[in-house]
Amino acid sequence: MELSSAYAFRNGMHMGLRMRQLPPLSALVAFEVAARHLSFTKAASDLNMTQGAISKQIINLEYTLGVKLFHRKTRSLELTEVGEAFWPQVREAVELLEKAVTSLKPDPDTALLEVRVPPTLAMRWVIPRLQAFRHLHPKIDVRLRTSLGATLAEFNLNRDQIDIAIVRLRKDGREEVPLADFLMDDDHVVACNANLAETIQTPTDLSGQTLLHAITRRHAWKGWLEAVGERSVDPDQGLHFDHYHFALQAAADGVGIVVAPYPLVQAYIASGQLVVPFDIAVASGSAYYLVYDKRKAKDRNVRAFRNWIVDAAQSMKIPHRLVVKTDEGSLESFK
Repeated sequence: MELSSAYAFRNGMHMGLRMRQLPPLSALVAFEVAARHLSFTKAASDLNMTQGAISKQIINLEYTLGVKLFHRKTRSLELTEVGEAFWPQVREAVELLEKAVTSLKPDPDTALLEVRVPPTLAMRWVIPRLQAFRHLHPKIDVRLRTSLGATLAEFNLNRDQIDIAIVRLRKDGREEVPLADFLMDDDHVVACNANLAETIQTPTDLSGQTLLHAITRRHAWKGWLEAVGERSVDPDQGLHFDHYHFALQAAADGVGIVVAPYPLVQAYIASGQLVVPFDIAVASGSAYYLVYDKRKAKDRNVRAFRNWIVDAAQSMKIPHRLVVKTDEGSLESFK
């Protein structure tokens, strides 16, 4: 009995000392989120804290560990070599804790699926269809995350903890991707409201009209006009917006004329808010793809979302004559 008590006492002392050497969990979580975003500001937003509180947590963590985890620059944040090595270990530990907590929920069968989509595509195409997915898969909770860009260069699947994403990729296959499944074409059409459409019969009639632009596709008008051989129209004049959503709404309100990917315009056309005045769609050279890490390929929730959204995209055939500009500068037309 005495030996057993002595062992328990010594073992308890050892565990107590070891636990006291661990930094606070809140500091480790603050580090993981800041490292994932490479931003104290975004970490503060995610954790509902102030930027100063996040910075203090990181400073205390670095002091406790006796190492520097970040290089702090004027307008950017970078992980040190030690921080780079430490981050995935902390992320794994936090994920394990999250799974342990999740396992205590009343319905452990419910899964959370992180899906990243460009903002306007989310608003105009994905969200209106999500209820159908919920009906088919009520045990999968979709967390829809958006950001301005739509290219792989702007995010990292693992770092940003994304299960599956819709991105715009070149169709020539020059971009290196994890796993990518074709979703739908990104071909461009001109659109405006019905009243404005009555004033334009040919692309030449666009001269003097207000062209509407989205900064995510700065050269959309230039590409469309060149593809149809129209050189009398200034492709840069008009109004410029941060998101396609604003440009499309401005077109619906009669402010001007927009050229946009057909998937973003389809809902406006179906509702009668916009019409396509020319029977022309110009191939953009890119398309929307589903992208996911190969380790997620067999995940049943990723597969469920992939199969559902690929089926939904089958209806996205553009009902207009497709114009493709060849390398030689000539035009090829397809119906």
